[in-house]
Amino acid sequence: MNRVSRTTIKRSINSFAFTALLLFGNALEAEAQKMYIWCPDELKATPRTDQLRDVEINLLVTDARIVSEKVRDKCSSQELIDGVVRLIKGAYPAARITVLPEGERRAEDGKVMLEVRITSYHATFTSPSWFALTGFSVRLVNQRGERRENSRDISKEKKFFNAGGFATAKNNLNKAYVEACIELLDFISDELER
Repeated sequence: MNRVSRTTIKRSINSFAFTALLLFGNALEAEAQKMYIWCPDELKATPRTDQLRDVEINLLVTDARIVSEKVRDKCSSQELIDGVVRLIKGAYPAARITVLPEGERRAEDGKVMLEVRITSYHATFTSPSWFALTGFSVRLVNQRGERRENSRDISKEKKFFNAGGFATAKNNLNKAYVEACIELLDFISDELER
């Protein structure tokens, strides 16, 4: 009985030590994580030529991300903003879209104010997988007729085993971006076609 107790105690101590080492190692790894940002592939939405014909839209796209010092940034804030603007303008060629400079918000009678804030766009390596996240916060004020306002937070994430290193990370980030952009365009269409 005494021998069984010692074996059980040794196993418990070894198990505890292994768990503590694992947790400590994960804490160090989390501390050492870096975020990576690459520009997304250029997206060309299928033009929704019958939608939003002659609708006047004031569009404001801003980068609202808070990026840590550990980021490895290969894409500027302006490049991300420009990509979202091109996507929206390309998706609604029949609309009359005016891009507003940052800080200017104009909700005018007879027009639509569309504000898109980029809230996240990055990939992070968390062993053994790459985790990618893209997010938008969208606010739409429709002042054509009776004033209507709606907003939506859009967040898409992709996680995949690190099979190809940075290629896996870029692919995950691009997929998350594409899915977030699809939801963004669908939100705009749904809100303005009512």
